[in-house]
Amino acid sequence: MIENIKVYADRELSNEIAYGEDIPETAYIKVVYGSEMEREIEDYLSNDYNISEMELVKTTESYSVYEVNSLKYSDVTEDYVDVTDFGAVGDGQTDDYQAIMDAINFAVDNNKEVVNFPEGVYGVTDKIYLNTEHSGIDFMSDNATIKALSSGVTRIFEIKADAEGDVKDITINGFELDGNKENLDVERWDNWGIQTWNDDSVGTNITISNIDAHDFSGNGIIVATNDTIVKKCKSHDNWGHGFGTIDNASDIRFFNIESFSNVSKSNKIYGSGINVHGCKNVVIDEFQIYNNGYGAKTSTGNPSVTFKNGIIRDNNGVGFRTTGEAAEEVRIKNVEVSGNGGSGLEFRYTGGRIIIEILDVIDNGVDSNLNQPGAVYITDDQEIFEVDYITIDGYPGIGLNSYTNSLDINNISINNTDQAIKIR
Repeated sequence: MIENIKVYADRELSNEIAYGEDIPETAYIKVVYGSEMEREIEDYLSNDYNISEMELVKTTESYSVYEVNSLKYSDVTEDYVDVTDFGAVGDGQTDDYQAIMDAINFAVDNNKEVVNFPEGVYGVTDKIYLNTEHSGIDFMSDNATIKALSSGVTRIFEIKADAEGDVKDITINGFELDGNKENLDVERWDNWGIQTWNDDSVGTNITISNIDAHDFSGNGIIVATNDTIVKKCKSHDNWGHGFGTIDNASDIRFFNIESFSNVSKSNKIYGSGINVHGCKNVVIDEFQIYNNGYGAKTSTGNPSVTFKNGIIRDNNGVGFRTTGEAAEEVRIKNVEVSGNGGSGLEFRYTGGRIIIEILDVIDNGVDSNLNQPGAVYITDDQEIFEVDYITIDGYPGIGLNSYTNSLDINNISINNTDQAIKIR
């Protein structure tokens, strides 16, 4: 009998691939088995796990290793269900919502670990709601799209820690999520791609990966659960924010994200690439934010956030803006802010601490119709403002316009502005 099957990226079995991680074209399966095998392992794998191309690499008394090509997770996990087995059609027109929920409920009742969506376009007329009973289940896609078919789809996926208890250890991987906003009778903010949030209980260890969220009347991907990672995702052509956080969660990481063309239906400078609201220890690492209303924002709720290794460019309004209640701490490291319609960066009404290390602010203020307080603008309630290496190049106004008396800047270069520095 098979005791377990694990997937590795290398022949030496030193790099195990977990659910939700990318599998290389060539991978290695380690099959651990007990004393009773009813048939040869090759036959077992090809019949029970849909693996046809494999080569034996090593065998011992307790396990065998096979080299395989073009492997999918659904090939190697015996604890999965397939939504098409419950009647999902995936033709982009049929309402597959009930079939999807039937598959999910079956997974809950039978302790299955994965709900798999084969390639196709799955229409839904209601949100896929996940709470404590869905903890430990991964939602995996083989190039599948989930598409909103009615204005009643307020979310495609909603993960909520509600009165039933904590929700944890959920992965959503590999989907295209289509809000279908132009073809539905929806107003701004009515439908979102993914939302996770703490409510009566706490959500932890949520992974959202390889998602393409687009054409929602509201936001693409918004998270408010603890220990949550959003990686290798893009969000675009929504009327709200591409990415964001809300409420009072902590330890959230966005890694390798792309957010573009998220602009309000009614106002070209509303809708932002990412909006961080009210969460602690948020990190945005390796990002591209462009052609949105605003670029990146922090707003109310006293957030603490780090932006590093990214670019904010060609947005209609301000590139980077802090506003609302005091931000506990905002760190910016190795970021370029360029070509935005308004200021490059505005720090308004934030208090708290701003720490900048390596920042290039280039050719902002390109929209002459917008208020232009400065390429970098700082209001007088900023408690601590520390900069180590900043370049400001190209702006039709003041390069650095500061009202604060707590300004500590090392290594500053300002070129091609009407006025280099104004401190009041």
